[in-house]
Amino acid sequence: MVGRGAACMSKFALLTLGTEQYRIGSWRGQRTTGYVAPLSPPDRLTRAGLDQVLRRLMRRGYRDVITAALTEHEQSFFHGAGFTVHERLHLLQHDLHGIASETTSRAGLRPARRWQHRALLDVDAHAFDPFWKLNRANLLEAIHATPSTRVTGSFDPKLIGYAITGFAGERGYLQRLAVEPEHQGRGHATDLVKDALEWLVQRGASAASVNTQENNERALALYLHLGFTSVNPGLVVLRYQMVRQ
Repeated sequence: MVGRGAACMSKFALLTLGTEQYRIGSWRGQRTTGYVAPLSPPDRLTRAGLDQVLRRLMRRGYRDVITAALTEHEQSFFHGAGFTVHERLHLLQHDLHGIASETTSRAGLRPARRWQHRALLDVDAHAFDPFWKLNRANLLEAIHATPSTRVTGSFDPKLIGYAITGFAGERGYLQRLAVEPEHQGRGHATDLVKDALEWLVQRGASAASVNTQENNERALALYLHLGFTSVNPGLVVLRYQMVRQ
């Protein structure tokens, strides 16, 4: 039996195909590029189910499809269906040893509210290239990806950076980190990451994860400096080119 969940965060939809679940929609709001994220373990995914996903995306007018960042275990299934590597990402982990159990007050940091989402997206658009920048649906997806989330802004005096941190089970996730280019290199990103790690320790997390593009040397250096270590292999974003009949 094929069922479809309610619309998820604006243009995303939850698609249920028997025991398989996927989140599908537009990649960063683009009209010709679709997005698919498997929500079920790889051993539950089937080629027939993925073919249904691709047909739905094709009917929506998408010419190609980008996946969520996939682990090595998840990649093989999509490779077998004709997906190819679009971009590789560094995956890093922090064991949270030595992180204070109380959040330190840092000048300029305070919670970012819902009415400030437009400002968050403006910062994001300046900090990332067009392919990776978030739209409103992506921002909401990042905020609601985990049961517990912290959205922190860096203000000077206007918003110049932000971090989204998630907590699920015993793991923490630095979902997004962005700082206006003209304010980078001044410690704002460092403060945001330290604030995120301290909050995760307060929540009881045993480890924290983050990923970043392979060519983002500044971000990689920041995370390594703050105690993250690289996990190999990293993550991969895959692409599928639609073939119209």
